Amino acid sequence: MFILSLILGLVAVSVWCIPFALPIWFFNKSNARWVPASTKRDSVVVRHEVATILVILLVWGGVMSLSGFGTAPLSVKFLDEGLSETTRSYYRWATVAGVSLALVGLVTAWRYSTTYAVAGLLALGLGGGAALQSALSEQQIWEWTQRHSRGESDKSEKLPTTFRFQLVDNIEGADLWINGVYMGKTPYETTDIELLAKVEPWEHEARREAEKMGGDERVVYHTPQGQELTQWGWCPLHLHGSHDSSNMYYRVELNGVSGYSHVSSQESVGPTNSPDWVRLMTLDTVFPAWENSIEELLDRARMNNYEVDAEWWDAFESHGSFANQRLNNALREEPQLRKILMQRAERTVQLDSVTDAASAWRALMEIEAQVSQAHEYHSESDLGLAVDFLVPFLDEEQLVNYALAAMKRWPRADLGSTMWTATGFGTYGTGGTSHGTFGGSVHGEEVGAWPIAHAVWRLDQRLDAATGPASIQGDAHGPLETWIDPNADNLVERRITPELIKLSRENSNAIRYAGVLGGSAYEHFLIHHNWREPATDPFDGNVRIGTSEVYMNGWFQKLAMLDSPLGAEFRRQQSDKLLDIARDAVDENSMWAWSIPDGLDYLFVDFGSTVAPQVNYGGSTPSLAMQFWPKFDGMMHAVPERRQQETLRGRWTYLARMWPESTVEMFAKSFAEAAENQDFTFAPNFPEDFPPSEQFRILSGVIELEEQRVSTLREDPEEQRYNGPKYRAQLGISRLKERRSELPCVESAELLVTEMTADPKHSWRGRLHDFLNNDRQHEDLLRLITNTGGAELQKQIIPALENHPIPSRRELLRKLALHEELRNLDASLEDSVVGDARAAEARLEALEAKPLAEMRRTELVAPQSDEGQSEDADGNAVSGE
Repeated sequence: MFILSLILGLVAVSVWCIPFALPIWFFNKSNARWVPASTKRDSVVVRHEVATILVILLVWGGVMSLSGFGTAPLSVKFLDEGLSETTRSYYRWATVAGVSLALVGLVTAWRYSTTYAVAGLLALGLGGGAALQSALSEQQIWEWTQRHSRGESDKSEKLPTTFRFQLVDNIEGADLWINGVYMGKTPYETTDIELLAKVEPWEHEARREAEKMGGDERVVYHTPQGQELTQWGWCPLHLHGSHDSSNMYYRVELNGVSGYSHVSSQESVGPTNSPDWVRLMTLDTVFPAWENSIEELLDRARMNNYEVDAEWWDAFESHGSFANQRLNNALREEPQLRKILMQRAERTVQLDSVTDAASAWRALMEIEAQVSQAHEYHSESDLGLAVDFLVPFLDEEQLVNYALAAMKRWPRADLGSTMWTATGFGTYGTGGTSHGTFGGSVHGEEVGAWPIAHAVWRLDQRLDAATGPASIQGDAHGPLETWIDPNADNLVERRITPELIKLSRENSNAIRYAGVLGGSAYEHFLIHHNWREPATDPFDGNVRIGTSEVYMNGWFQKLAMLDSPLGAEFRRQQSDKLLDIARDAVDENSMWAWSIPDGLDYLFVDFGSTVAPQVNYGGSTPSLAMQFWPKFDGMMHAVPERRQQETLRGRWTYLARMWPESTVEMFAKSFAEAAENQDFTFAPNFPEDFPPSEQFRILSGVIELEEQRVSTLREDPEEQRYNGPKYRAQLGISRLKERRSELPCVESAELLVTEMTADPKHSWRGRLHDFLNNDRQHEDLLRLITNTGGAELQKQIIPALENHPIPSRRELLRKLALHEELRNLDASLEDSVVGDARAAEARLEALEAKPLAEMRRTELVAPQSDEGQSEDADGNAVSGE
C-alpha cells in the first residue's frame, strides 16, 4: 500500500505541475538564449533546465501537501466544510504562502541560481511546514477537548476509538473498575467518548484516597520470590489515542478475589479508521493463588534437578500464558530452567525417538514442514531448541547437501539477516501474519529454510570448536593472502560459504550469512574488494562510526572485525588508520561523550579471540584498545563534572573489555579522579560476561590503592564533617567493598563470612536475608555459612534454602536440621536454627508429596470472613465496591 500511495502521489504531483511547467518550457523555447537545434546543447544549460523542472516539482509538491492535495487531489483543505473556520484559515494561508514561495523559487531558479532557489525553499518550506503542523495539532487537540468536555458529538467528528479490555489468556468474567467506576466484566468494550463521559479523571490525591479505602493489602503484592509486583492498588492505565488517559487507573477482581497489576499493554487490531479498528488493552493482572501454584510447580522441578514429566507439564500448561511468562522471566536469573524448555521441545517434536542420523533427519524434516506451514520461526521456540538438540545426531554431509539445494530453491530467502541477528542477540527469527519478533512481516515458504540455516550455523560452531584456534604464520611484510589458510576450512566453510558468495549477487543478505560462517573463500572475497577507498558518506555499504559524520569503508570494516589470523594481521597493518578513524569518531561535545562510540568494537576484537596467541600481536605490541586508551581517557576529562559518574562507568567498561592488558592501577586512577570531583560515587558495574573472580581481584586492588590514597588526605574541617573530600573518599571505599561482597564467587564468600564472623555489628548481617532471597547465584556463600557461619547467620539463610530448593540447597538445609558436622554453633540459638530448618524441610517434604493435580489452575473462590466480607487469596479482607 505504501508503494502504491507513493506512485499515485508522484503521478498526482506530475499532473498538477503540467500547467506550471509548460509556460516555463515555452518561455525558454522562445528565449534568445535557447540553444539552436543544429548546435549541441551545452551541459550546463541542460542541467539548468532539469534543475528548474525539479524545483517546480519540489515546490508544488510542498504546496499540495500543505493544502491537502496529497490526500484529496480534487479538493483542498480550506474548502472542507467539515473543518473549523480556524483550521481552514491555517490551510488557506498555507496555500497562499506555498504558491508565493513557488513563484519566488521559479524566478530565483531562472534568473539567478537553482541552488539558491532550492536552499531557500527548503529552509522556508520545511520551517513553515513544521510550524503549520504544530499549529494544526494544537488546534485540533483544543477543539477535541472542548467538544468532549461538553459531551458534544457531531457528524463531522472522526469515528470514535474503540477500546477492548481483556486479561491475559482472555479470561472472561473478571470485574473491571476504572477510577472507582465499575465498568463491567472482561472482555469489556467501550469507546473513548463513552469512557470519558462515564469516568472522571483522577488526580494523585484521589487515587491515594481510593487506595486507603481499599486497604493496604491492595497496594502491594509480595510475590513468592519476595519481590513487590506493584506499587499501586490502582494501576495506571495508559490509553494511546485518548486524552486525559494519564489520569486513569484500574483494578480487577475475579470471583471476588483481587488481582494485582503493574502495567498494561495495547495493540491495534483491524484496519485503521474503520469501524472494525480496535485498541486491544491487555491487562497484566495476576492472582496470588495461581502465582503460588506456578511457583510450587517450579519448586517441584528444582527439587528434581529440573527434570519433569508429562503430568508436571499438564499442570504447568493449565496456567497458560501466566506460567510461560513466569518461566521466561525466571530464565534471566536461573539459566538452569532452560533444561525444562528443552524437555518441552522434546515433547513437541517427540525427540525421545531420535537415536541416530536417520531418525534425527526425519525430525528435522518435520520441523521444516511445520515452519513452512506456520510461516514463522524463532531459535528460542520449542522448534528452535529441537534443532539444537538434533544437530549432534545429523549426518554432516546430508545436512550440507540439503542446505545447498535449499539455497537454489529459495535464492532470495533472508538467511543473512536471520543469522546476523543471531550473532548480535543470541536469537533470531520472525513472526507470521499477525505478529513478529522483528516487524511482523509475512513470509512464504522460504521460512522453511530458517531451521536449516540454524542447523548449518550450529554445525559450523561444533566443527570450529573441534579444530581449536586458528594458527598460521604468514608474511608480516607481504600480501594479506599469505594469512589465509584454506586447509583450516571445515566442511561448512568449504562448501556452503562459496555458494553464499555467489548467491550474494542477487541476494545481498547472503554475504552476511557468509560472514557468520567464515572461511577462506569469504576472506579472499573481502580482500579482493576495494577496501582501500575512503568512505565519506553512509552509502554503498559504508559504516558510520560514533556520533559524528565519520564513516568507514564497509569492506574495510568487515576485514577489521575478522576473528582470524587474517583479521589480526589486517588490524596490525592498518593500526594507524584504525586509530585515526577512532580519534575522528570521538566527539567530546556529544551527549554520549562518556561512553564508547558505536562502531569501535574492532578495538577489542583481539581480546578473547579464537586466534592463536602468537598471531595476535605476539605479546610485543600494545593492542589497538591500549593505544587508543589515552585519547579515550582524555575525552573523559573533558566531560563536565556533573557527568563524572557516567565517565567512571565508561572508563571501567573500556578497561574491563581490554583486561588483562589493562591494570588494577588504571581502574584505581579512574575511580580516584571521579571520587575527587563527585559528591556521591558508586562502584560501577562490570560487563555481564566479566568473570566474578576477576572482578574480585580488580576491586580488591582498587580498594587497597584507594585506602592508601585516602590515608594521605588531611582531615575534613568540622563544617565539612559529612561532605568533605576525605569523607567522600571513605564513602567511595565503602561502596567498593559493598560491590565486592555482592560478587557470586568463592573469594568474595570467604572474605564476607570471615568479616561477619569477626564483627557482630557488620553491616551485612542486617541485609543478608533479603540479599540471598532475591539473588540465586551465591551457592558458595550459603555453603560456607552453613558450615562455619555461626547460628545467627545460619538462621538468616534458611529462607533462601527453602525458597530455591535445588538438590544442593536441600542438602544444606538437612544438615542444619540434623545439626551434623556444624561448627561455631551458638548454643543459645541452636534450638532456633534446628527448629527453623526442620520446619522448612517439613514444608518442602509436604510440597514434594502434594499431587500435581492440585497445582493446576482452578476457579478462584473468595472465602467469606466472619463479618461477611470477601477475602483475597491470601486471606486479607476486601471490601466490595
